[in-house]
Amino acid sequence: MTGKDMLKGIQNLDADLIKEAEFGKFQKNRAGISGKKKLLFLLAATLIMGTMTAAAVYTRWSTTAQTRYNPSQDVKEQAEKSGLSVMLEETKENPNEVLSVTDQGITITAVQTIVDNYHAEIIFRIDGFDLPEGKSPAVWPTVTIDGKQDFYVSQSGWFFDGTTDGSLEYTHYISFQETDGRYMGKEITVTFLSIDFQSDQKAGMPVPQVEGNWELKWTLTGTSDSISITPNAKIGDSGVILLDAEIGQKTIRARYQVDDYWEGWDELVELPQAVCGVRMKDGSEHICGGGTSGFEDQENMIYFTELDIYDAILDISQVESLMFHKGWELDSNGKPTIQTFYYIPVSAS
Repeated sequence: MTGKDMLKGIQNLDADLIKEAEFGKFQKNRAGISGKKKLLFLLAATLIMGTMTAAAVYTRWSTTAQTRYNPSQDVKEQAEKSGLSVMLEETKENPNEVLSVTDQGITITAVQTIVDNYHAEIIFRIDGFDLPEGKSPAVWPTVTIDGKQDFYVSQSGWFFDGTTDGSLEYTHYISFQETDGRYMGKEITVTFLSIDFQSDQKAGMPVPQVEGNWELKWTLTGTSDSISITPNAKIGDSGVILLDAEIGQKTIRARYQVDDYWEGWDELVELPQAVCGVRMKDGSEHICGGGTSGFEDQENMIYFTELDIYDAILDISQVESLMFHKGWELDSNGKPTIQTFYYIPVSAS
């Protein structure tokens, strides 16, 4: 599947597929009426990333990140300079850090982190695990930051579909509970206790294969770089107003003034007018979604979304506008084919 195919798949995902998940089990929860509890609409992208096909091996960046984001050399350099992307083995300075552990003949290595105030992607390489044809690997590590387990809204994970020089790559994704950067500079510990096969049954539990103890730890770093806009602009012909937005290299946080609950609110359907992507100055467009959303101030009907850019790491100086769903162009048979958007221009403050 190409990056363009993945983007189309994300755009056409049925809303019913975007559900809340924690510890790999889909659940439904409801934000409290008090206002500041968060609703989670976990990455539909997770469903798609699991279908990525193997591509050429690139130097420095992990195959997973290179394939998912396909960054230019300039964007790579910006991401590394800002601290968003860190190649852990190349930047290790603290002798107390443990970035690679071998147990039961299997080596797990922390390779790359992509971290901002809102989310963390941690990419691991697994060597020495025999993966028979037709079997899919499964792991679920325990994660702490500064010794605590209450740092996240959600966690999820997926494997790159294919091997890189005989290795597997696994990405662990974290959506942070607090989004003020407080977790940066703290020790993160990731512990794997088994490597399993995914069940052949649709809803079956993973099948244990190798048990061990792979405990890795290092200092978590990332970036807070972003630009902010306060357009106070009406979105299309709706009654929803985009109050402000913070646009980072990987995450967009936006706040909206809504005039009423929308159809589907009781089923945890995200605000239809929420930002859904960015348009760059070169004309390219990148879709966002998943992440966390809910009422920041329910009494005054102020809603927020914290959404992840699926297929790119942004050069934020090149963002032209934010995108909002408008409708669909129809083909000759009346079938929706091309999504159309409203655009609100971006200007750095």
